[in-house]
Amino acid sequence: MLDTPSNTISDVRVQSFNITYEYPVVFTRDAFSSGNRSLIDVLAARRELSQAHFTQLDTRATVLQSTAALAFASGDLGPQLLNRNRKK
Repeated sequence: MLDTPSNTISDVRVQSFNITYEYPVVFTRDAFSSGNRSLIDVLAARRELSQAHFTQLDTRATVLQSTAALAFASGDLGPQLLNRNRKK
């Protein structure tokens, strides 16, 4: 089907997707003037939020790695892996 062009309406598929995008909106005057800190404050807040999200993900990854290491070290995970590999 991929090598030949579509000749009938039954070959047509409909697909859809959604993209959600959010961004800060600040109503201000003279946004780029040296006395207006609105843009600087918004960018700094976004940077802090990004850093917080990274810290959250990094912490979650560390917890999962530690949990797996503990399970393996205590013997809880080893037999399950060995049994799974034997079934294949």
